[in-house]
Amino acid sequence: MVFETNRHITTREIGERLDVSKSTIHEHLMELGFVERLDVWVPHKLSERNLMDPVSVCDSLLKRNENEPFPKRMVTGDEKWIVYNDVERKRSWSYPATATLTMLRFHNDNERVIAARPFQTSAVSDGLQKLALACDKPETTALVS
Repeated sequence: MVFETNRHITTREIGERLDVSKSTIHEHLMELGFVERLDVWVPHKLSERNLMDPVSVCDSLLKRNENEPFPKRMVTGDEKWIVYNDVERKRSWSYPATATLTMLRFHNDNERVIAARPFQTSAVSDGLQKLALACDKPETTALVS
């Protein structure tokens, strides 16, 4: 039988070899008791060897665990920090010389708090200083009131 050598063969390939349509090949395979599973034709009823495979695998895994227990094979490593940067930007009115501030959220990682606070660029610092100087002048206060 063709399936003895190659279980991955398609009905189209068998049909081309035998000069028969693929639907005819499919019907005959179904009559013989074959089922297509993940592109592999397997007998619907398992043989003695196929029934014993899971038992032998379980037996070998059990013996392997007796010789070398699983926790001893487990590899543990150092913590890995993953920085979570969730930037929240808010709109606000400002002078052209000042830059916008960025608000950052707090993030807990491995029971520790990772926090980032907003920073001021030099343009913001300069703008705030100019604003403070302008507020100290008496003529500016007269315009405001």
